[in-house]
Amino acid sequence: MQVIVRFLRRYGWLLLGIVLFSILAFNVSWADTWQALRRLTWGAILILAVANVAALLPMFGRWWVILQAQGEPVPFWDVARYSLGGFAISYITPGPQFGGEPYQVIQLNRKHNVPLAQAAASVTIEKMLMLLTNLLFLIPGVVLLVQSQLFATADLRWVVWPGLMGVLALAGLLGGWVFNRRPLSRLAHRLPSRWSNPINETENVIADFCHNRPRALLWASLFSAANWLLLAVEYGMMAQFLGVPLSATQALIMLTVFRLALLMPIPGGLGAVEGGHIWIFEAMGIPMGAELAVSFSLLIRLRDILLTCVGLWWAGTLPAAVGQESP
Repeated sequence: MQVIVRFLRRYGWLLLGIVLFSILAFNVSWADTWQALRRLTWGAILILAVANVAALLPMFGRWWVILQAQGEPVPFWDVARYSLGGFAISYITPGPQFGGEPYQVIQLNRKHNVPLAQAAASVTIEKMLMLLTNLLFLIPGVVLLVQSQLFATADLRWVVWPGLMGVLALAGLLGGWVFNRRPLSRLAHRLPSRWSNPINETENVIADFCHNRPRALLWASLFSAANWLLLAVEYGMMAQFLGVPLSATQALIMLTVFRLALLMPIPGGLGAVEGGHIWIFEAMGIPMGAELAVSFSLLIRLRDILLTCVGLWWAGTLPAAVGQESP
């Protein structure tokens, strides 16, 4: 019995994702799904690959700018490697938005002698900007979603307020650092020293960066916005190549549903992404909605699995890196 409990604790969310995906798989015509995927030409696949690389570069650049401004001359392609490794670890752990940050910190510390506080601060700032950008772009999409005919309600407070509170909380924290304040340290002063000391040290580095390097913070924010916009363009191109008839508003609503599905605490959003696409395609009245939705989801899934494989291959150097001692 204890073995079963331990197994469920470790793999329960993955099993849930597999169950959700299996339920969806039995209700879809795979012949029609394959027919939709066959619309992709090699030229379209090449264009999508280039679009994905173009969308990844600002994501790498966001973290690289922060490190350069900290005085840590980590090469851009090393930053790309660690970012992709972090993405891969996050993708296969519950909650695909986070999980790979310790790997990124360790790689900086072990391979480039970046102090732990500096490394943790750079990753924290990078993730803060990612979250803030996501919320800023998702709120308009959620508003459009609930204002559409899919939801017969004019009261948006229950939808908008949580997102706005999240934006205000992140913006307030970032603003506090810009004005050289340390709100986290104040909250952590009651914690044991083994927890409060690392928090204080890391926040000191973060506040120093945000207060003294506003230009670098601005550039990192612009990279973050460019990353989101290019991902949206790639998403729209996928729909176009698969023959999905979408207006700009519908594309934004679909992208919002996709990004919200990724917030589910399931590795890679397995089942949630596919289910979300099927629901929104059929709700919009798109012909062959379920089959087109699954083909769309499979294309996204293939892209992310390829990126995860590359990232895990790079992340495979982690045990050796951990075993090394900093000079």
